[in-house]
Amino acid sequence: MNPEILYTTIIMSIVFVAALAFSIAIIKTDWLYDKDAARWKTGINIPGLEAKEGDEVDHKGFKRFMGLNIIGLIAVTAFITIGGLLVAPDPMTAAQEAIWSKIFITILFAFIIIPIVFMFSDYKEKYIKRVNSKVPKHHKTILLLLISFLVIISALSWIFIS
Repeated sequence: MNPEILYTTIIMSIVFVAALAFSIAIIKTDWLYDKDAARWKTGINIPGLEAKEGDEVDHKGFKRFMGLNIIGLIAVTAFITIGGLLVAPDPMTAAQEAIWSKIFITILFAFIIIPIVFMFSDYKEKYIKRVNSKVPKHHKTILLLLISFLVIISALSWIFIS
């Protein structure tokens, strides 16, 4: 087996196990989550519901939803990276490597968008019954910025990878 594939597989496996542990901590414990505000503690940069007093929140369901999205995001990245390396022709010419890189980046970013959309879209609103608060608008802005960033990087890979 090619050593690059082996090293990448080991690194992606370690990242996946770490993300799995983080996701289980999100789902099973409350030390990262502030139930009063229905949001994550300061420093945990995951989209929250941002509830106010009087709103009814399914905290358990919301934490499970976000934990599974993080697992999905890391799993998609790991499987596409390892799969892309395993099916790549070995050895490759410079032209083959350039086209393979372009296709790989495009496919990776296309699949990374799926869990990001679930995390930042209004889909998570099913876990809250709003009485005194409004739906946060900045999550849609962040979602559009992330999608546009992924599309631009993917397009630039087609332009600059030769």
